[in-house]
Amino acid sequence: MKKMPLKIIAALGIIIFSISCSVGDSDTNPDQGYFLVANLSPDSKPLNVYVNSSLLGYGLGYRQNSVYNPRTPGSYTISFTDSLNNTLLSSTVNIEAKKLYSFFVIDSFHEVKSAFVEDTYTTPGIDSAYIRFF
Repeated sequence: MKKMPLKIIAALGIIIFSISCSVGDSDTNPDQGYFLVANLSPDSKPLNVYVNSSLLGYGLGYRQNSVYNPRTPGSYTISFTDSLNNTLLSSTVNIEAKKLYSFFVIDSFHEVKSAFVEDTYTTPGIDSAYIRFF
């Protein structure tokens, strides 16, 4: 009788393992790219963020950023609006498969600008540093 629960646990473990190995093997899902948005404009009010006219998030304040958002490769329009839904900044970007990007809202808000950069996560050499300036 004591061996029966052990056999059930082992069988369930094998089933879960075999199912989890097939996750992500589907040919119907194309490779995705990822991007995040960050508000680095010190005098901006909280912003609403839209991707191709669909709300990604609202209330993105200074020094806040989203998580990386997966997208199929292609062209996307990223827009920022105020609390009254007035468009303050809009830019079209291209997302490539298997790449990470950051979209930054920068500069003082009366001259707001954006920067869209590919993120690289290579470790610099022992005598180097990796720094971005905007």
